[in-house]
Amino acid sequence: MDSRLELPVIALSKHLHFKENSNMETKSSEIGPTVHLFLTVAQANVVAEALELYARLGLGQIETITELFNEGYIPVNTESGTVDRSPVSQQIAEHCSAMKGHMGFSPHGHHGITDRVVSEAAKNAYEVECVLRKSLALDRDPHPKFRGTEYDGLLIKCTTEKVPVCVIEG
Repeated sequence: MDSRLELPVIALSKHLHFKENSNMETKSSEIGPTVHLFLTVAQANVVAEALELYARLGLGQIETITELFNEGYIPVNTESGTVDRSPVSQQIAEHCSAMKGHMGFSPHGHHGITDRVVSEAAKNAYEVECVLRKSLALDRDPHPKFRGTEYDGLLIKCTTEKVPVCVIEG
């Protein structure tokens, strides 16, 4: 298997046609400049996670910070690099909840991806993430016994950008 992943992040490739569903067709003549990244599948998974994080923060899901800390993505600054994460996690959760309150959200409230107040950057991150996760899922297991949401791809188009394309080679 070729470990490169072609990911046009900003627009469609002039040479590829992509159709997530019948409402999202794009013609080559409508496509402007494109960006191509060549990534390993492992790198593409990290990009997908980063895009998800960016989109979630853009929706006001500040509690994501607590989740990242609990999963070990956010390190602690101690000489040993270890600490009992429970009390720290509780403090982070309380701060996140307070931040959400200052922003006008209930503790678990947030915007939806199509809400007009959500930034275009967060919406673009969501769209690229959906397309990337679908391609990665199909590459990992094209015929799963259970199709999780990552197989859905881009169901809700919420920007005026062209539909992103993801092609896994090999």
